[in-house]
Amino acid sequence: MLNKGTYTPAVKAWREANADKVRATKQRYRASAKGKAAKHKDDQLFKASGGRAEAEKRRAEKPLSPARKAARVRWRKANKAFFAANIAHRRALARRPVTGGPAEQAEVEGFYFFCQLFPGFEVDHVIPLNGKDVCGLHTPTNLQVLTKTQNRSKGNKVCLDHIQPDPVAIIYC
Repeated sequence: MLNKGTYTPAVKAWREANADKVRATKQRYRASAKGKAAKHKDDQLFKASGGRAEAEKRRAEKPLSPARKAARVRWRKANKAFFAANIAHRRALARRPVTGGPAEQAEVEGFYFFCQLFPGFEVDHVIPLNGKDVCGLHTPTNLQVLTKTQNRSKGNKVCLDHIQPDPVAIIYC
């Protein structure tokens, strides 16, 4: 048997060299009955330990190092469009499920990236996500770029006189 000190670097090197094999093995395990049972058991243990609230409490007790915080800040600044699109997407998912793949998500991120490059603009939902009579979806066909003043003056209203929205992007509440 190998000494733990020599075994760990060897395993780490093999995993880095064979990332595809490791990924495929993990996917097969998660898809198997044994992997699903393990996930279910982990979920139950997580709930029994107090769930998200307890996890956040434990995280607060052991704060991040200043170097790790700085790295997170740098990454977040470098990926502002991703965060803006992700936050809007999560808000939209809380209201309505969105069907779409990575291409649609990339197109939505493009709207937010444009607004990051040109600070005077904001992404607007043509049909508001939570309107009085209709609810729109967080899809590229329901997004438009407006100036900040136009977007803020429009508010949570629908103005169908000037636009022809995609009927697929409208859900009647």
